[in-house]
Amino acid sequence: FIFFFPLIFAVNKYKGIKFLTTFIVSEWMNQVFKWILHGDRPYWWVKEARQDIALKETFLTCETGPGLPSGHCQASFVVWYCLLDALARDKTRTIAFVVIFLPMQVLMMCSRIFISAHFPHQCLFGFLFAL
Repeated sequence: FIFFFPLIFAVNKYKGIKFLTTFIVSEWMNQVFKWILHGDRPYWWVKEARQDIALKETFLTCETGPGLPSGHCQASFVVWYCLLDALARDKTRTIAFVVIFLPMQVLMMCSRIFISAHFPHQCLFGFLFAL
C-alpha cells in the first residue's frame, strides 16, 4: 500500500484518490465482516475439532483474528485492480487483467491456503467482497 498509493497518485491524481478511498472502505468492511462472520482459521479448527491432522505453524500463520473473509485476498484485489486500472491503456486493459490480475489473485489465494492461514472459501469470500 505504501508503494502503490504514491505510484497510482503520480500517474493519475483522480484515480489515486479513488484508490485511497476504495482501500480504506475495503479494509473497514473487511474488519466488520470478520466481526460478524467470525470464521475459524485452519489451526483453530484442527484444535477445536480434535482431528488427527498435523499442521506446521510458522510466524506467517500466527494470526489472532478471525479468517472470514481473507483480508489479504481482499486487499490484493483492490490494489492490483486499481494499479492496473491506472496504468493500463484502454486497448491493453483486458489483456492486462487476464495476464496479470487473475494470476496474481490465484497466487494470493493459493499462498494463503498453502500456509494454512485460511480455508479456500475464506479466500474466495475475500475476493468476492472486494468486488
